[in-house]
Amino acid sequence: YTTDFFSSFLGVSINVVPRLLAEPICRQHFREILDGCPLPLTRLTLELLESSDFLNRDGAVRILHDMTKTGVRLALDDLGTGYSSLARLRDLPIREMKLDFSFVRELPRKPADLHFLIVLKELAERLHCDFVAEGVETLEILDAMLVLRVPFLQGFAIAQPMSFSKLREFLHVHDKGFDAPRPGTLGVYACVLCHDRHLRRIIEQQPMIIANSRVFDVRTCPVDRQIRVAGLSGSPLDHLHRRYHVLLAQCAERHALRGRYDGQELDSVQTNMEEWLASKMLDKIMVSTVNASHRNF
Repeated sequence: YTTDFFSSFLGVSINVVPRLLAEPICRQHFREILDGCPLPLTRLTLELLESSDFLNRDGAVRILHDMTKTGVRLALDDLGTGYSSLARLRDLPIREMKLDFSFVRELPRKPADLHFLIVLKELAERLHCDFVAEGVETLEILDAMLVLRVPFLQGFAIAQPMSFSKLREFLHVHDKGFDAPRPGTLGVYACVLCHDRHLRRIIEQQPMIIANSRVFDVRTCPVDRQIRVAGLSGSPLDHLHRRYHVLLAQCAERHALRGRYDGQELDSVQTNMEEWLASKMLDKIMVSTVNASHRNF
């Protein structure tokens, strides 16, 4: 390969067992390798596996800060497993957070985990870290990740491991991006959660927003579009979502008049929407399981 091929737009990530960095001889060899690396070091990311307790040691902060002086970036891999600690994100020079695939791959079975993913994505944005979702293995999950605008994705729904020659061909074919998958139930679920958080913040921070009725118009809501494109028009979810918008306007009006935000009725309708979507996804999984059993038989 050539340096120009990488320096233009690509980077390389390498898994590193953090405890190896505690050994002076290992750090010395590592710096020697970096000195001879044709790749610009700003394009090199070291993914620190979270299964090691090295990152909790007193000397870890100093060692990792020294490593970043070479120009390399540090990523916290397998986020959410092992020795997770918010202190790491506070003290270590982490520039990338990679959510462990176990939180993403199981989303069709555990859609409520989207709450967890949304919060971690916002945390990464606040810390000026890149956020990566691993385990994007189906088009259904890919759809949900695109709805949430997760900036970096990893998984078989995008590409499988390949040789360098195949990689060049892959990048040439997809140099203008990917076609978005058809919206599905999980994507609708993600849109419901994301848009609800957005609208509630508007109500809480700008109580006089009630003057702008467009904010509460169901016809301009991205969730309504997702529902229609996913073929769920006229479903219980569609009716619940329209009820949600009526209550949203009422909630905003009360907040503007009384200076008090009360979203209990809104919470109830949102819970009903989530329960319906979760049951819909569970039914889909059951059908897929039965079909697979018949094929095996």
